[in-house]
Amino acid sequence: MKLKSIELKGFKSFQNKTKIVFPVDGLVSIVGPNGSGKSNVLDAFRWVLGEQSAKTLRGEKMEDVIFSGTQFKKPLNMCEVEIVFDNSSHTLDLDYDEVSIRRKAYRTGESSFYINNKSCRLKDIRELFMNSGIGREGYSIVGQGKVDEIVNANSQDRRKIFEEACGITKYRYKKEENERKLSRVKENLERIEDVYAEIERRVLPLEKEKEKAEQYFLLKKELKVSELNLILKETEGIVEQIQTDEEELHQREQERLSKELQLENLQEQKEEHDNFRKEQEQLQERMQQQLIEKSEQQQTLTYNIQKNDEIVKSIHTQETYLKNELISLENDVIRLKEDRHKQELLLQQKQGEEKEKQQQLEEMTSKEGEVVSYFKELEERIKEEQKLFFDKTSQKNVLLSKKEQLEVQQKESKTEGTEHESRKTELEAERFKVVQEVEKSCLALERANEEQMSLEQKFHELRGKMESYKTQLDSLTKEYNESQVEVNTLDSKRKMLENMQKEYEGMPHAIKPLMKDLKLDGIYDVVANLIDTDKKYETAIESALGGAIYHIVVEDSFVAKKAIQFLKTNKLGRVTMLPIQNMKAKYPHSAAKQETFANQVVKVNPKYQTVIDSLLGRTILCETIDQAIETSKKYDYQYKIVTLEGDIFNAGGSVTGGYRSKKVNLLANKRLQKEQETLFLQKQQQLSDLQKKREQLLKEEKESWQYQQELWSRLEEKKKQKEELQFQTHQLEQKEIELQRRIQEKTVLLEQLEEKQEQRNSQIASFEKEIAKLEEEQSAHQNLILQKEQEKTSCEQQKQVHGKKLETLRLDAISLLRQIEGLQHTIQIQSDNLESVSRQIAERKRQEQENQERVEQLIAEKEQFSLEKKKLEEESIALKQQLVAQQHKGQTKLESEQQLEERIKQLESEQLKEMRASFELEKRLNKNKMIIDHYNEKLEEDYHLEIGQIQAFYDENANTKKTYIQELRRKIDFLGNVNLNAIEEYAEVKERYEFYREQKYDLTEAMETTEKVIRELQYTMSKEFKQEFAEINSCFQHTFRALFGESGTAELVLVNEEDLLQSEIEIKAQPPGKKLKSIAAMSGGEKALTAIGIVFAILMRRPAPFCFLDEIDAPLDDINVHRFNEFLSHLLEETQFVTITHRRGTMKSSKYIYGVTMEEKGISKLLSMELQEAGDFIEE
Repeated sequence: MKLKSIELKGFKSFQNKTKIVFPVDGLVSIVGPNGSGKSNVLDAFRWVLGEQSAKTLRGEKMEDVIFSGTQFKKPLNMCEVEIVFDNSSHTLDLDYDEVSIRRKAYRTGESSFYINNKSCRLKDIRELFMNSGIGREGYSIVGQGKVDEIVNANSQDRRKIFEEACGITKYRYKKEENERKLSRVKENLERIEDVYAEIERRVLPLEKEKEKAEQYFLLKKELKVSELNLILKETEGIVEQIQTDEEELHQREQERLSKELQLENLQEQKEEHDNFRKEQEQLQERMQQQLIEKSEQQQTLTYNIQKNDEIVKSIHTQETYLKNELISLENDVIRLKEDRHKQELLLQQKQGEEKEKQQQLEEMTSKEGEVVSYFKELEERIKEEQKLFFDKTSQKNVLLSKKEQLEVQQKESKTEGTEHESRKTELEAERFKVVQEVEKSCLALERANEEQMSLEQKFHELRGKMESYKTQLDSLTKEYNESQVEVNTLDSKRKMLENMQKEYEGMPHAIKPLMKDLKLDGIYDVVANLIDTDKKYETAIESALGGAIYHIVVEDSFVAKKAIQFLKTNKLGRVTMLPIQNMKAKYPHSAAKQETFANQVVKVNPKYQTVIDSLLGRTILCETIDQAIETSKKYDYQYKIVTLEGDIFNAGGSVTGGYRSKKVNLLANKRLQKEQETLFLQKQQQLSDLQKKREQLLKEEKESWQYQQELWSRLEEKKKQKEELQFQTHQLEQKEIELQRRIQEKTVLLEQLEEKQEQRNSQIASFEKEIAKLEEEQSAHQNLILQKEQEKTSCEQQKQVHGKKLETLRLDAISLLRQIEGLQHTIQIQSDNLESVSRQIAERKRQEQENQERVEQLIAEKEQFSLEKKKLEEESIALKQQLVAQQHKGQTKLESEQQLEERIKQLESEQLKEMRASFELEKRLNKNKMIIDHYNEKLEEDYHLEIGQIQAFYDENANTKKTYIQELRRKIDFLGNVNLNAIEEYAEVKERYEFYREQKYDLTEAMETTEKVIRELQYTMSKEFKQEFAEINSCFQHTFRALFGESGTAELVLVNEEDLLQSEIEIKAQPPGKKLKSIAAMSGGEKALTAIGIVFAILMRRPAPFCFLDEIDAPLDDINVHRFNEFLSHLLEETQFVTITHRRGTMKSSKYIYGVTMEEKGISKLLSMELQEAGDFIEE
């Protein structure tokens, strides 16, 4: 097998599609500058073979392998790498001459693998290359740092390389897989043994209970026949008497109803008379009320007419007032117009004056400019004189500075003397303070003793508190451990239920191997595992489904066919399949849509809805069996109807029902699993709360402990403080002696300072004479400056006069402007007032018009009120006439009402006699019925029958003696408590007992088989590893001498030869001319060459199809590079090599060279080049 090509697209720096073809007839090298992307080719090879570690691929996360973009290129969302192998030798276990491996990845995190463009798993790729030398732990990729890993790696990592080389990786993989399988088998066996032991303990007691239940049912049957025949004899005459009495009672009831009907008719007539009388009274009252209302309305109309007259008079008065006010407002308009005209004339006059002031202002501004120019000339002349004056002043200042310097020195000398005197005084005062500090130190020592006693007391109190914390912690820990046990128990139950569902326990035996062993896409699950429903409907839904609850839902008929072939091939039994694509939903007729159908209460994934609609779409759910009977009849037995207790009324009329065992059904099992999960989470939360309390208490204990340590530290500090105070006293005494010495030194310094002061006084007198001469010259310059300053002052005064005049003119102009603005404002106000008065005039005219309209309206209303008053008077007269007629009619009705009352009294008397006779008859009938009801209650309570149903149990040979019946009851009581479900429970438990016994046997056999396989694999691994390791060691000794020289020696050593499969592997090497030493003591180049020797040794023993070498020659010097390439050339016959290198020697040995460069920053590009062109990429 050879590597033919690798193709990258969007992988790391290879943005564009890049394909590298690898010839098989020579060394291939990939060269390029640092950072150009050479090693990305090697990373691509690792990645496509299934590398899952981002760190190994030199990244932080897996999406880093996708091209991340540059300044000018956008990032890609997908990368893809494909490698192609020549498999004509069929090294890979595939029936293809050419094999391609491809991997795609997206930024969303999705990743997919392909073998020859067919989707596969990562596991398939790893198994394909196992023991080929190309796996993750193999030796076909020797990358940057891999050399160091070989010599510096820990024993476990180093073993992986040698195990791959020895060809035992596939055995280790199988061994680990069998160990995992063995672990699962042991777990299942433990679980089965627990269940088996529990069931075994129940079998024998249930068998005894079953025998007792069978005897109970036999006695109960005999008792039922005897009691029912006894009741038949005792109730035979009573039933006939009841029938006769009921017929007579019915006849009397008919007569009573006839008389009641007559009485009701008379009562209705009487009520009609009463109602008529009441209506007459109400009518008379209404007519009286209407007469009163008419009178009140007449009075109201009279009042309204008078009120209208008054309003008209008021409006006439208001009109007179408005006319006078209108005349006054019109006069105001004339006056305002005259005032506005006067103000406009005054405004024109003020605007003319303002123009004259502006002309005067311009003239004064021109004169002011001439004065300012002369003023500037004077300032320049004064500056020149001032410069001469300042020169003299500067010379004077130099002398004064020197004089002042001497005076300062003199003063400093005096100050220094004063300071020395002061310092002497301070030293004496300091000496006094030292004595006081000694006294303070003693007082501090006493306070430290008191504080130490206080701290010791707190320390003892805290120790007691710590004991309390310990007690609380013990209590909490005990509670926590008990809760932990409870949580573990719940977890075990939860896992048991979960395993029962996963292992398909309680279902037909063919389901489990089909669901677990046949890995076929399109097989989903059994119906029971795909649906959920409320607890209320669990029994009904399971009964409705029947055997269909174990049917398996599949995608289509093709999948069903494969599953059935699998069952036939392995002789596993029969199973019903439900292909989704074949199932047709069943829906009820519109007339039945108001009913509750079974598919409506089932929760299921929409994908499987059609299956559920097909199974339950025409099944109606009813609360009780009576409702089910009515519903069946209602729809003419066209639907299957199921009660909540599981009784079934099939379409067509047949009925299925009876007693159901209390065992948990499949749907309830799922619900119990969820409930156990919820309870488990609640208990976990309680456990977490206890843990938090415990942690809080531990925290408080820790804080107390820290405070205790703090107290202890403070006690130690107080002890140190005592020692420091004693030391301080000694230091103060030494300080007093030092102060006395320094006082004597100050006295000598004061005498020296007095001599220096006399010398400085003579220098100061000489400087004072020179300063006096300079002051005379300076005075002459100052007089000239004063003269020019006077001229400047005169000019400035003239400038101020012009300025004042100019300011006056400006103020006058501003005043005129303000007057103009005031006049304009006044005119505006007058205009506004004129508009306001005009609006008032319009308003008054509008009010005058409204008053006129109001007067006309009031006159019309007055005429209307007069007409209404006349009409009311006429209606009052008519009502009085009607009232007299109604009173006469009422007198006639009263005479007819008296005759009706007499007839009603006669019928009531006859009815009372009839009721007494019926009462006596009903009394006798009730007595007989009570007897029958007593027997009915007894029959219902004991046998769920009625009197009419017991005729079917008549037996002329039945023993109806009461002594015999009592004997039967005594025998039943002697049996004691009877488990009526024992017969069914025993059958069920017995079936489970046999099932789990078979399961236990199968698991025990499977465990023994697996353990045997593990032992055989371990033996094979040990044998082959020992043999291959010895051969690789021999090859390593050969490669080491070839790379280091014939005098060099090296070997691979197993530290523990007794444990071949776990023993560490050490590398011992002795380069020529050096003593034997460990690999760790060798130089970097020697380590690298040793590691290369190990890789070459492995390749000699088990040649890999190809090998990538990533800059492993970098640590080697030129001589060793030559040896490396020379040995590499011998291995090229068996192995295809691709090197990534910077070394010139390796490039020279290469037959083909590919260059990787970055013409655009961040994007790698592949170049095929001649050997000399590769020199540009070599690092000198």
